[in-house]
Amino acid sequence: MSYHARVSSPVRRVLLTVLAACLAGCASDAAWRRHSEVGDRALRRGRLAEAEGELAVALADAETFGPNDARLAFSLNAMGDLRAAQGDAARAEPLLRRALAILEETSGLEAPETIAALD
Repeated sequence: MSYHARVSSPVRRVLLTVLAACLAGCASDAAWRRHSEVGDRALRRGRLAEAEGELAVALADAETFGPNDARLAFSLNAMGDLRAAQGDAARAEPLLRRALAILEETSGLEAPETIAALD
C-alpha cells in the first residue's frame, strides 16, 4: 500500500499546509537575508538611497518573524545605522534602542551580539 493510500485526505491537507508554510518561511528568510546583505553592502559603500530601499524591505520582512526575533533586531540596527549615516540621530535612536531591547531579551547583556549592538 502506498503512503498516499494510507494517509487520509484531511491529514494529507494538513501535511501539505504545514509543508507550504515551511517553504514560505524559508523563502521569506532568504528574501530577508538577500535584502539585508544588499542593503548593508550599499550602506558600507555610502550608497544611502539604495541602502534605504533594501533595508526598508528587510525590516518589513523581519517584522513578520516575531517581536523577539534576532533578524528583527539586526534589521532595526541596520536601519538605525542608516539613519545615523544620514545624519538623523532623532530617527536612529528609537530603532537602535528597540534592537538593543530585543537582543537583551533574547540573548542577555553578556552575549556578543548585544555587546556589538552597544558599540
